[in-house]
Amino acid sequence: MPQMPNTIPFRKSLQAKPLIGVTGVIFVISVFVYIVVPLVAEQKMTDEMIKHTKGIGSISASSLSSAVFFEDIEIVEKVVQDIREYDEVRYIAVFDAANKVMYETQKGRYAAGLTAMPHLKDEYSIIDSSVILKKAIRNNNENIGFLLIEVSLRSVQKEIEQFRATIALFVLGSFIFSIVAVILLFRPIMQRIKSLVIAAESITQGALTERAPTKGNDEISHLAIAFNTMVDSVVRLYNDISYTNSNLEKIVEERTAALMNEVEVRKLTEENLIVARNKAEESNRTKSAFLASMSHELRTPLNSIIGFAQILREDEDVTARNKHYLDMMYRSGSHLLDLINDILDISKIEAGQLDLYPEQSLLADIVESVRSIFSVKAAEKDLLFIINVDPFCPISIIADARRLRQVLINLIGNAIKFTEKGSIKLLVEVTDTSPEEGTYTLLFRVIDTGCGIDSSQIERIFKPFMQQSSRYSEGTGLGLAISSKIIEKMGGKIQIKSELDKGTEFYFELTLVSPDFSHDVIPHKDDSHRIQATKGQNLVALIVDDVLTNRVLLSVILESIDFECHEAENGKQAIEMIESLNPTIVFMDLMMPIMDGKEAVDIIRNTMNNQTLPIIAVTADVMTSSKESLLEIGFNDVVSKPFTIEQIHATISQFVHVDAEDGIVEGDNSHTIMNIILDEDKELTIQSTVAALLTLPSEQSNALFAAIELQDFEEMLHILHSQPTDNPWLTKVTHILEKAAELYDYKYFSKLLEEYFITK
Repeated sequence: MPQMPNTIPFRKSLQAKPLIGVTGVIFVISVFVYIVVPLVAEQKMTDEMIKHTKGIGSISASSLSSAVFFEDIEIVEKVVQDIREYDEVRYIAVFDAANKVMYETQKGRYAAGLTAMPHLKDEYSIIDSSVILKKAIRNNNENIGFLLIEVSLRSVQKEIEQFRATIALFVLGSFIFSIVAVILLFRPIMQRIKSLVIAAESITQGALTERAPTKGNDEISHLAIAFNTMVDSVVRLYNDISYTNSNLEKIVEERTAALMNEVEVRKLTEENLIVARNKAEESNRTKSAFLASMSHELRTPLNSIIGFAQILREDEDVTARNKHYLDMMYRSGSHLLDLINDILDISKIEAGQLDLYPEQSLLADIVESVRSIFSVKAAEKDLLFIINVDPFCPISIIADARRLRQVLINLIGNAIKFTEKGSIKLLVEVTDTSPEEGTYTLLFRVIDTGCGIDSSQIERIFKPFMQQSSRYSEGTGLGLAISSKIIEKMGGKIQIKSELDKGTEFYFELTLVSPDFSHDVIPHKDDSHRIQATKGQNLVALIVDDVLTNRVLLSVILESIDFECHEAENGKQAIEMIESLNPTIVFMDLMMPIMDGKEAVDIIRNTMNNQTLPIIAVTADVMTSSKESLLEIGFNDVVSKPFTIEQIHATISQFVHVDAEDGIVEGDNSHTIMNIILDEDKELTIQSTVAALLTLPSEQSNALFAAIELQDFEEMLHILHSQPTDNPWLTKVTHILEKAAELYDYKYFSKLLEEYFITK
């Protein structure tokens, strides 16, 4: 039988561990306080000294203005002597515009080379524990000299040294107190543990009646009770073993009963696990319901903020300054909406409910939307924003364009945020094609010249609510996490290359089906168009919403396009008004008192048997209500709050007939891709188009093709429109290039460049 050790080294004892832990924590905290707090205090006191010095300089420079202008040395001396009264001032000098000393004085030592400050402007610096302030002396906004003041920081440093000495005494006292406290607290505990060890040794040597003392009501006494209970169990077990030698059958029965009891215990455990799982699922459902409710409550006021901001921006009576404020309000509301959408997206990802809705989209539309968002932001930071799309990229793809655009926006937004100078690049390249399967493999790359990412940070930045650095507090830290999950859902993976202070590259590959192989390319659509009712057309709209501001917002939008608007506060009122009004279109909220939108549309479609009336669901509940489910119960379309004016116009145009001649007032871009345009103008081949452009003067033609090569379509069109319009051939070419630029048909412009270089 192994023997218990007589002694335990102090470093391995229970008393040593808390002593080391407590003293260690106190040491770390004390070192932190000793180093950081004086630094913060010194910086704050230095800042106050600088602020104080600037105040003295401003007042004195103002007082010296006339004296320097008239070269009145007596007044200069008086002002300088007033400044000298401050204890910290060590050196004062007044210079004229020619950098010549008019008057100077000093107290004690001062920094060398103080006068080597040639420019007449306000500035300060810290040299040899002194604040050096140079303040320009002005007369009628003209610099006529400057004032130079040196203020010593010795008093600040002396106070910091005394502060550190106080902290050192506090640290020493804390160490002594902690050591004494731990020893005094653990001494009775160690004595009681020792008595427990003695009892264990006695029992080991055969004294089965020996028991540990159980005084008190704490953990050690509970341990002693458990120990005694264990000894009692061992003794009983020993007696039972002796008894079982002659009662084997009884033992088997008892064992069977014990096994049955174990089965019951396991069954109970399984039931408890099921209950726990159900509670977890209920917790997830509760979280989803909470997020849905919060989303609805936040989107409802945002709908009014964003909607009325759009309306007021278009009001001709609003001043340019107020329009700027409205733009700021609109962007802030949109930013808040993006944050809400990020929270909902990450919740959908956690619940496994993030779905993609692939549809046929133009790759140029996706790229252009990203360019329009970030071109201004990049210009504000003086960054070069470059977009380069491989000319062999497909025109159209089958993908969830909204989600792909969301990923590119997140990546480029991060690139601009962490880049102070240089450039941001978005490159789209074709890495593989499969005509048999009708797919393109596209490589998307976002490259910046920013601060880069440390290798230790790369894994954490893809986790929710994690950001690269606390230096940038903007955003929720969800963008990369959501983007990573979206790309994984699309069949790719976001990867990263980065080097500190040299830049970062995010890239991913997607294999996407393209209708280009079957020539089934979609027309270009522009959702930003506006509509207007045809003259004499009687249009009636019913707006159903329990929130007054939402009804007012929709009424303003619809009345601007000659709709007669009526309002209802719930589904029951809406049903009554539909029978009397016979509206042209109905906009109906989902969540309303008395009767909600779903119940109302069910009655309209089934009880009233009205199947032709367009009913548009207007909802802020994007978490629980999918578009497909709403369409199934009878809605014709769904508009999410907050909505834009263009979305309302686009929705109306789907269900209300508008005369093409009078109805479309702007943005009717129903044209098709460049291949179709070329079919309409068969006589203008690539060769004839280049030939027409080469009829321009050589300077203009060279500049034109240089703009095409740089994809600077605005410059290209500017050059074309600056030419005489009496050439019908050139006018036709200009019209084709305008449409190609509008569609971002990179393939077409690539062919033009090839033909140009061959011809040249």
